Amino acid sequence: MAFLPPEELISSEEAAAESLKLTLSWAIPWTMGLYIVASGAPIYHESTISRLILGWGLTLYSTWIMFIAWSPNTDMIDDAAFSAFGVIVAYIIYLYSIRVTESLGPGDSVTKPLQENEIKHVSETLLSNLKERGSNQ
Repeated sequence: MAFLPPEELISSEEAAAESLKLTLSWAIPWTMGLYIVASGAPIYHESTISRLILGWGLTLYSTWIMFIAWSPNTDMIDDAAFSAFGVIVAYIIYLYSIRVTESLGPGDSVTKPLQENEIKHVSETLLSNLKERGSNQ
């Protein structure tokens, strides 16, 4: 209903529908851009540069669309900058706390070798799975 509103809207409903359209015009690409950045982010020192570039490009483009659609005044820009700074600081603290928490753990210890009955069970399971795949193809 927001994209194709009926003809008989009152002014407040019309303003709300227009505001929703403007918000979705930048919020959807912004969300997609951040998702692409997160999927291309370095995990265990492996990153996908093309995803990072595409994601940040989409995010910056949607931010530009947001500023044009809102046509902010100086006070609004100041408030947004301070809010963004607070969010970034909170996010950095969150990431740092995760890093500290993970570094405090005992880490991966060396596991004992499998016993004979465990080796037999794993081997049988693998062989049965391989035979099932071979017969299905």
